[in-house]
Amino acid sequence: MRLNRSPKHRLNYYFLRSSFDPEDVKNLHNIEEQTIRTPDNCPFDAHLQVELLVRQDGTAEPAFVYKAGRTEAEAIVGRAREFFLDMTYAPDGSVQPEAYVGLDFGTSNTSVSFVDQESVKVYRKRSEERQWRELNDLVDVLPFPLAAPLARYLGQTDAERLVDSAFDFIEAALAVAAYVTFLEFCSLKRRGATKLFKGLTQRSAGPLWHFLADCLRQADAAGLVSSPFRHVLTPELFNQVDGAVTAWAQLKHKKIHYGSVDHFRPVRVLANLSHQVFSDNIFGFFEDVHKQKFGARFEGIFRHAHGRSPFVRRSNYKGDRPFSGAEAVLVRLRSGHILPLQPLMFWDDCEKHREIDPPGHCYLYDAPSRTEREFSYKAVGVLCSREISLQGDYKPLADQLMALRQADASVEIIHGHFDQA
Repeated sequence: MRLNRSPKHRLNYYFLRSSFDPEDVKNLHNIEEQTIRTPDNCPFDAHLQVELLVRQDGTAEPAFVYKAGRTEAEAIVGRAREFFLDMTYAPDGSVQPEAYVGLDFGTSNTSVSFVDQESVKVYRKRSEERQWRELNDLVDVLPFPLAAPLARYLGQTDAERLVDSAFDFIEAALAVAAYVTFLEFCSLKRRGATKLFKGLTQRSAGPLWHFLADCLRQADAAGLVSSPFRHVLTPELFNQVDGAVTAWAQLKHKKIHYGSVDHFRPVRVLANLSHQVFSDNIFGFFEDVHKQKFGARFEGIFRHAHGRSPFVRRSNYKGDRPFSGAEAVLVRLRSGHILPLQPLMFWDDCEKHREIDPPGHCYLYDAPSRTEREFSYKAVGVLCSREISLQGDYKPLADQLMALRQADASVEIIHGHFDQA
């Protein structure tokens, strides 16, 4: 097929049953994803070739051939996300399934899922509403600590569990926003000592919300990574987030009913603000960082921990700092600025989940003990936690946290160079 212009940056594609309208969701096959990124410096043939391989189980694999080449190795092909082609057949319209059973074949095991008819109706209705579809798209691009709870929220159909999942995401979004904003604030030049972190009693919605607001007011400067989060201080968005935090406290004390809670709007606000922050600033970790063979610098891989695991996107790193795989960082690829997120976030393996690939779980700071000599962390996406103290391998983290409880420390922005891997 011939296009009016070459898709130099991205290609939007739609596989439709009986319509040429991309907004006709009922006839759209590839609901989950409709955009594929064009490889850098890609040459194009006069015509774009579209391939669609359909397996026996109904899984369709779309591919777009930008340049055919003389051999398969020379071809430049963009492979898009798989989608399902419904090839079931009923002789008349009277057959209405009550439930669906799905099988996901893995390399070592097979997952089985059961979806009842009511859930199917809910998912179908959401797929027809743009705002729900936009949230679904964000699951694949937000940092993992946000993508995991957002995916759980979108997968719920039970009314009470949907509200609980919404507040799990709201709490996660406030935590990530507050920690990034605070650590960036600590990297700025300040006239006097501050004690913002001492005011954070625990990682729950109320304390996180007040901590975030205080950090945003203190870090009042343009051009910062956290600048888009400042929109939550505007009256309209402030009232939505503040109302959600208040509602969650009332719900936990059984002062209001689940049905009275507006959970969708605050989830959408925080998801979209987070997307603004993390579209240019990448959350992730380093792999195989080692000293150059004949040079004084270090090099390795920076893994982009966005969306759901496994994380496939990565960049090549060169710099003066030898990062370990346990360090969580935020990287602005264009400038090479690296914001360390330790000690509030780190990666570590888990004895209960040995099958998880390195670097393991992502842990977020939770709360101090009464003596403020031990600290707890909670893992993202699983019911795992980590207790650290002034003894053992985690002593450097505990030392940093104890210092932060006394006064906000100074954080150094690190500089590196990143190339596309």
